[in-house]
Amino acid sequence: PKEEYEALWQTIGSGNVWKGEFFNKRKNGTSFWVSSIISPVISEDGKITHYIAIQEDITEVKQANQEIFDLNTNLEKKINERTLQLAESEFNYRTVIENVKEVIFKTDIDGLWVFLNMAWEELLGYSVGESIGSFFLDYVHPDDRQRNMDLFLPLLNREKDYCRHTVRCLTKDGGFRWVEVFARLGLNDRDEATGTYGTLQDITERKRAQDFEDELLELSLQLTGFRGHEIAGALDLSLKKIGSFLEADRAYLFELDREGDTMSNTHEWCNSGVSPEIGNLQKIPCEILPMWMAKLRENENIIIRRVSDLPDSWNTEREILEAQGIQSLAVIPVSIEGILIGFVGLDSVVKPKEYQTSEINMLMVWSNMLASLINNERKEVLLDQTRQNYETFFNTIDDFLFVLDSQGNIIHTNKTVIERLGYSVEELNKQNVLMVHPEERREEAGRIVGEMLAGTANFCPVPLLTKAGDLVPVETRVKTGFWDGKSVIFGVSKDISQIKLSEEKFSKAFQSNAALIAITGFEDGIFRDINDTFVNTLGYSRNEVIGSTSAKLNLFSDPKVRHTIAFKIGQNVPVRDIEVRANRKDGTIMTGLFSADMILIGNDLCMLTMMVDITDRIRAEEEIRKARAAAEKADLSKSEFLSRMSHELRTPLNSILGFAQLLDMAELQPGQKKGVDHIMRSGKHLLKMINEVLEISRIESGRLSMNLEPVQLNAAIEEMLGTVQPLALNRNIKIKLTVSAVNQLYVMADRQLIHQILLNLLNNAIKYNREGGFVNVSTMLMPAEEEGVSVIRVNVSDTGPGISAENIKKVFNPFERIGAEISEIEGSGLGLAVAKKLVENMAGNIGVDSEPGKGSTFWIELPQCDAPLVSIQKSESIMIMESQLAGITGTVLYIEDDTSNIELVEEILGTHCPGIRLITKMDGEKAVEIAQEFVPDLILLDLNLPGLPGAEILNLFLADDNISKIPVVIVSADAMPLQMQKLLDAGARQYLTKPLNVIEFLNIIDEYVVG
Repeated sequence: PKEEYEALWQTIGSGNVWKGEFFNKRKNGTSFWVSSIISPVISEDGKITHYIAIQEDITEVKQANQEIFDLNTNLEKKINERTLQLAESEFNYRTVIENVKEVIFKTDIDGLWVFLNMAWEELLGYSVGESIGSFFLDYVHPDDRQRNMDLFLPLLNREKDYCRHTVRCLTKDGGFRWVEVFARLGLNDRDEATGTYGTLQDITERKRAQDFEDELLELSLQLTGFRGHEIAGALDLSLKKIGSFLEADRAYLFELDREGDTMSNTHEWCNSGVSPEIGNLQKIPCEILPMWMAKLRENENIIIRRVSDLPDSWNTEREILEAQGIQSLAVIPVSIEGILIGFVGLDSVVKPKEYQTSEINMLMVWSNMLASLINNERKEVLLDQTRQNYETFFNTIDDFLFVLDSQGNIIHTNKTVIERLGYSVEELNKQNVLMVHPEERREEAGRIVGEMLAGTANFCPVPLLTKAGDLVPVETRVKTGFWDGKSVIFGVSKDISQIKLSEEKFSKAFQSNAALIAITGFEDGIFRDINDTFVNTLGYSRNEVIGSTSAKLNLFSDPKVRHTIAFKIGQNVPVRDIEVRANRKDGTIMTGLFSADMILIGNDLCMLTMMVDITDRIRAEEEIRKARAAAEKADLSKSEFLSRMSHELRTPLNSILGFAQLLDMAELQPGQKKGVDHIMRSGKHLLKMINEVLEISRIESGRLSMNLEPVQLNAAIEEMLGTVQPLALNRNIKIKLTVSAVNQLYVMADRQLIHQILLNLLNNAIKYNREGGFVNVSTMLMPAEEEGVSVIRVNVSDTGPGISAENIKKVFNPFERIGAEISEIEGSGLGLAVAKKLVENMAGNIGVDSEPGKGSTFWIELPQCDAPLVSIQKSESIMIMESQLAGITGTVLYIEDDTSNIELVEEILGTHCPGIRLITKMDGEKAVEIAQEFVPDLILLDLNLPGLPGAEILNLFLADDNISKIPVVIVSADAMPLQMQKLLDAGARQYLTKPLNVIEFLNIIDEYVVG
C-alpha cells in the first residue's frame, strides 16, 4: 500500500532501521509472505550512501501459525473425540481380558503357589494374597490327593509333556468345586525343572449336570422294578440316593394319614457320619408336624436353607431344630393330584449347606417319584406313573434326549428334540439317530458313538441337523440302560451354542478393538495373531506380521522393550500402561500405552499384548500446555491492564472528588452548591462504573476474597433501607420491610458483599420505579434443597413498568441495560451482573419474576445458618469519642508525583489538622534521605512514581534501622486486591485507594500521628 511504502522510506530516510512483513507475488503468479529488514548505510559525513536489505520467506511460518490457530480452535472438539475413543478402547480392553475365565497358575519345584490370576478368587473364594506360598495339594479334596499326585508324577518324571485330569478342589466356605487341571513342567535355561504352570477350569456345573442325569436315570430305572410289597425298599433306596447325592446328613419322608394330621409311616436315612441318637427322627417332637402342615398347605412348596435364617414366624420350629443340632434344612411337599400326602426333607447336622436351584429341582422330581411309590390306591399303575415321572423329567430340561435301541434307532425323544429340531414324532419313530446329523458327518458320528460305548471317547462333537437344514452345535454323550424292560442306549446332546457365541464375541472383541492387540509366543516372541487395528495403525499386512517377531520388524524404537516386558511377566510383575514408542512401516513413530498378560492357548504359553495409540493425545496435551501458557500470559496482561487503568482513572478522580468534598464542606452560594452537587454526582457515577468493571473482572479471574460469616437479615436489610431512604424520598417512593420471623434468621454470607447486593437491588427498585411508587422487601424460608440445608429468600418488589419475558433473559448480562434507549436513568449495565456473580460465589441464587405493567420482584437466595454465639453478659457500650484533630501536632511526609493530589492533602490537613506539618516529595529519589532528615510521624506513599516505584521505596524504608519504625500508608489509585495484599504483606500499615475518603483519611492521621 502507498501509505506503508511512504512510511518505509520516511523511516529509512531518517537513518532508522525498518522492519516489517508484506504479502508479495512471484513472476509465476504464486503468492508468498516476506519478512524484511532494511538498514541505511551512513558515510562518515552523515549521509546515507545506500541501503542493505535482508528478506526472508516466511510463508511456511505463516501457514504454521494458521495451522496452530486452527488446531487451537478445534482443540476441545478433538480432545472430546479422543477421550471417547480412549474410553471405548478401555472398555474393549476389559471385555477381552474378562473373557479369560480360567485360573492361570504357577508353582515352584516344591509345589508352592507362586502365581495365581484373579480367576482363582472367583473359583474357590480364597484371595490370591493368602494363597501365594501355600502348598497346592492343600486345596485338593482329601479323597483326591493321592490320585492327583499319581497323575502328576509322570509329568514331574518327564515321562509326559503335560497332564490333564479332574479333581475336587476345596472352597473357602467348606464346599468343593470340580476342576479340570492342565499342567506343564517349567524348565530353566539349564533344562532343570523349576516347577509347573498351567490352568484350572471350573467344570462343577458340567459335572453336576452329568451326575444329576446319571443318578436320576439310574434311580428311575431301578424304581421301575419294584412292585407291591417292595415299596418300602424302594423308598429307602430313594432316600439314600437323595441324601448321598445332595450331601445331606439325613433324608426322610413323612407320610400322612388320610386326615392329614398325623404320621402313618416314616422313612429315613442317615449317613455314616451321623450318630444314631442324633439321626433318630423320634427325637423331633410331633408338635412340629401340624405347624409344618399348615405352612405347606399355604404355600405351593417350601424350601428352607439355614435354620438360623428362618423367619420370625418359624421361631418354634427353629428352637426345636436347633435343639437337635440341625443347622440347615430343605423341605418340599409330596402331593398326588393336588392332595398333600406328606413331605420329603433333608437336613445337615455336621455343617450348613445351601442347596442350589438345580438340586432343589432334582428334589422336586424325586418327590414326584416317591409320591407314586406311596400311592397305595394306584399300585397297579406304578410302572406307568414312574415312566410318566421319568418322561416329565425328560421334558423339563433343555438338552436333546434320545432313547435308542441297540441298532441306534429312535424309540423315544423328549419335547426339546421335537420342538427345536422341527421333526414330528412319526418322522423320528424307528429312524436311525444318524438322520439328525449332517449327511457328510454321519459316519464320523457313528464311529464316535461306538468309541463312547467302548469307553475310549468322552463326547461326540458332531452337530445336530434341524428339519429346516440348520445346524445346532452340541456335545453328545451316551449311556446304556433299560426301557420297558429292554436294553437301550440313552443319548444326551447338550446345546453349546452359547459357548460358540462367547467364542465369537471374543473374536469380534479382539478384531474390532480400537487398541492394537497381538498374541505372541512367550518364549520365541513369534506373532500368532493380530487384530485389524494393529494392521491399520502400523501399516504392515497380516502376512508380514504373522510368523515374524517384533525384533525382525523393528517395531519398538527401543529394542530392549520386548525383553523387559517378557521378563516382568515371567516374574509375575504386572505390565500395565507402560508408555512406549513404536515404529510404523512408513518410518513414522507412534506413542502408545502398552499392557501385557500371560495366557495359555491350547498347550502353548503365550503373551497377550495391547497398545492404545496416544500419539494424538500427547500432541493435543502439548498444544493444551502451550494454550494454557498463552492464556496465563493473557490473564497476567489483563491484570496489569486493569491495574494500570485503575491508576489512570482514579488519579484524576482523586482531585475531582477530593476538592468537591472540600467545597461541599465550605459555605457556598446556592448556584455554587448546585454545581458542586453535579461534580460529586458525576464523579461518584464514574467511580462506580470503574469499581464495577474492576469488581466483575476480579470475580471472573477468581481473585475475589470473601469472609463468610453468619449475617442477620434484619440488620443488613434495615441498614441498606436507611442508606437508600434519601433517594426514595426524592422520588416520593415508599419503602417497607414486611415484618416476619424469618427476618431474625441468619444466612451464611460475606457481610460487605450482601450489603453491596442489597444496595444494588434497592437502588434499581427505586430508580426504575414510577413516581410515587412502592418498594417492598420481604423474606421467606424456602424448602431445603439438600438434607439439613435450608435456604432463605429475600424479595425486593417494585411497582415499576415490569420486564418482558424476552428481556428477563438479558437482565443479568454485563453491560445489558433493558430500555436504556428510551430512559434517562444513568447506569453501566454491570450492577446486576456483579450481584449475580457475588451471590453465586456465596453458594446462593439470584433471579427475577416480572409482569409487564405490574412491576418486578428481584430475589436472592442464601443458605441459612445458626446464629453466632452471643455472650450472656454484655459489656458496657463503648463510648466513641470524636478525635481532637485540631490539637494534633506532628510531621507527615507525602511522596506523590501528581500536583492535584498533593494540593488536596494540603487542603485537608490545613483545614482540619492545622498543627501538622506536611512535607512533600514528587519522586522516589533521595526519599530515604528526606525521611532520615525530618523523621516524620507518618509517611504517605504513592506507588506509580518517576524513578523508583513505590514498592521499592517501601523496601528501602523498612531496611533502614533509623526509619523502619515509621508507619507507611500506601495512597494509590491501584485498587487490585492482589496488589493491596502484596504491599500489606511487605510491611505497609494501611492501604488507601484513590479517590480518598476524607473521613477515612482523617482517621488514619488520628491513628498514626500522636504528637
